[in-house]
Amino acid sequence: MKSIRLLATMVATMVVCATSALATTLSATFNVDNGFFAYISTDDGVQGTEFLSGESWPTSFSGSVSLTAGVTNYLHVRAYDTGGAAAFMGTFSLSDTGFAFGNGTQSLVTGEGYFQQSTTGWGSYGAVTDHGGHGSILPDWFRPAQADAARFIWSADNAADNEVYFTAAITAAAVPVPASLPLLIGALGVFGLLRRRSR
Repeated sequence: MKSIRLLATMVATMVVCATSALATTLSATFNVDNGFFAYISTDDGVQGTEFLSGESWPTSFSGSVSLTAGVTNYLHVRAYDTGGAAAFMGTFSLSDTGFAFGNGTQSLVTGEGYFQQSTTGWGSYGAVTDHGGHGSILPDWFRPAQADAARFIWSADNAADNEVYFTAAITAAAVPVPASLPLLIGALGVFGLLRRRSR
């Protein structure tokens, strides 16, 4: 009986350790004219949990958040402007291969293709509009904390749409089963059969 309990405890510990080892972290750097709130969600129609915000266009804000294992996560960014040209630029990375961005890698920058936007709220998204690279909107709009390939994105009208909701999918990879786990489960079954026969 004690052997079976010990094996059961070992199996449970291995599952917890394997899950912990596969935890993936999203790291992000934002510049938004004029401010933003960043969230992580497991539902593209739901805002999610806030992990970073900022309101200073010249300032690059950086933060990180753990992703929920085994499901698609969504980076949600609610960006707002208080007048004049509006823009959102970002550089993003994942800590391991447990997840991938829409481009199939662990690195992403703002641009057309992998971000979508809505001017009405979460859900029912359309394509973003690329408003140029570093220094393209105004000469002083160069942000050294951002990757060289990062682009300014917004809706099509970055002078009138004062609040835009952005989303980017982060897809979970298949979770490998630890090689020793089937052996432990098999051993647990054998001990169970032996215990029944001994009765």
